[in-house]
Amino acid sequence: MIKANFSAYSKYVTDSLNQWDLNQVLQVTGLNLTTAPEVHFSNANMDRAIVRQSTMTNHVVSVDIPNSLLQDPLRIYAHIGIYEGETFKVVELVEIPVKPRKRPLDYQIDTGDDEVYSFKRLENMLGNAATKAEAKKANDAANARIDNIIANANQTEGNSELVDVRVDIYGKIHTSAGEAIRNELKTATENIKPEKLGAFEPIDLEDVVIPLSADNTELLEGKIYDSLGGLVSGSTGGTDYDTIYFPVGAMKAFTFEKYAIGVYGGAFVDINKKWISSFKTDHPNNLEAKAVPENAGYVAITVKASERYWSITGYRDRYYMNGLKVKSSQVEPDGFEASHWYGKKLGVIGTSVSFGQYADKAYPHEAAKRLGLTLKNFSVPGLALHTAADGSKLTYGSFVLSKAEYAAQGTTIPTAPVDYTPGGSYNDYFRTFENVFTAENADVDLWVYAVTPNNSDFSRSDWDAFDTTAWAYKDGSTFADHRSTFLGALLFVMNKMYELNPNARMVLTLDSLFNYGAGKAAFDQLRNTWNLPVIDLWGNVNTSPKSLTKLKSKDGTDSHPSAFAHEIMGKMLAGHLHTIA
Repeated sequence: MIKANFSAYSKYVTDSLNQWDLNQVLQVTGLNLTTAPEVHFSNANMDRAIVRQSTMTNHVVSVDIPNSLLQDPLRIYAHIGIYEGETFKVVELVEIPVKPRKRPLDYQIDTGDDEVYSFKRLENMLGNAATKAEAKKANDAANARIDNIIANANQTEGNSELVDVRVDIYGKIHTSAGEAIRNELKTATENIKPEKLGAFEPIDLEDVVIPLSADNTELLEGKIYDSLGGLVSGSTGGTDYDTIYFPVGAMKAFTFEKYAIGVYGGAFVDINKKWISSFKTDHPNNLEAKAVPENAGYVAITVKASERYWSITGYRDRYYMNGLKVKSSQVEPDGFEASHWYGKKLGVIGTSVSFGQYADKAYPHEAAKRLGLTLKNFSVPGLALHTAADGSKLTYGSFVLSKAEYAAQGTTIPTAPVDYTPGGSYNDYFRTFENVFTAENADVDLWVYAVTPNNSDFSRSDWDAFDTTAWAYKDGSTFADHRSTFLGALLFVMNKMYELNPNARMVLTLDSLFNYGAGKAAFDQLRNTWNLPVIDLWGNVNTSPKSLTKLKSKDGTDSHPSAFAHEIMGKMLAGHLHTIA
């Protein structure tokens, strides 16, 4: 049972369940409802939700979690809602993490919820379908049982023929009830092959090494198959031989892993062990792959009695789904974490640190991969946020300057950006706010400000002159009049962001040793005033001398983070973003 208590939360993340768990119950308290709510369950793979009606006893709401959602290691979202007249309103959200694990051998897939989960339903149907070998084994047993329905020696007492069973669904009358049902079983077996389902086509063969053992073979002692297909005695020259039967299942062909060890010969036989064809080789160390006849039920392999079991390699079809198109953004990379940020856009304003200088990785890029975000990295090495006191740019540029102001100071901004790769070519196009806050970027879902390095003036003069309630300067001056301090420049940039999108969301990030203390103090002003999230990445990594040799770039000699540090900070940023809406 998983519990959620809403006495102090607007969204509740529960303890984790494990993939392939069964019949779990979500119990919710603190909702203050008068009727049992409806709960809509979903995950990142679903277009529509599974609807479950809860029960409520003494204000405790209980609802079954769909087993089908526990087949994937994806976070489960449970939207809890009530009807008010003809309208439905979601009142709370519960998130249930699901840890990945291997599927148990005895797990039986539940398809009851999957009308809204169509591809999963198809997967489950295939998963529950018996293999061809299992169907043939059941068919063998059915042959004996059904034929016994026919009265022996015309004696009908105690046994009677079910004559109607001889007639199949097409009206064809078979010679016996057993023949009729065997035919139906064969048709059903053929129709569960993936190629019969219409949506799949084979693309190539995959090989599967199968160790032979007493558990997956049948043994016929003292017999061999000769090259003409006859079963003969195994006593040849004083050496005893046996034959083992292995069900062909879905194999299209097979070869031996160690054909030279104990193998005398073999044959293909049907489900009744009747000979179809034999095989042998004059080169025991190099048996070519043998194609499996269409009507084969078993491979019969003759071996020395003292060396019965080794391995064979079977070849079977691989399939793909017709018309299935997958966008690159839908492919889950290693380390992918399902979250509410999947498919959203992340914009990063930063410096050489968030750019990934001296590394082949950058922490915003690592976080975006983990969360399925589209990254727009506007970071430029050396770039400061504010200007000098006289309005001129700092050494490598000031983000708050316009293109015209750069031109007046003798600096030309490129007319187009270059493609971003971590640690790649500098993107001087983004040295000005004018090329970042554009209509093209109005749909950025979250802005990350990683802007503390390269600045020199962290004084409070512009901050103290600002009315933090009215969002204006107390003396009526403009934001552009206050760009020579870090805090004044930060307010200028934020105002440009809000002019582009009044609903913009942002976080402040501390990502290196550069200006760490002064930058943290400045960010704290905004956090304490407006509750802006500050994500302190560098302040939460181990910076002991031994650790710094790995966290710094250039073998620990440069304070820019190494690729290893970017990996760590990327995971940290992804973790923090899970808690930010």
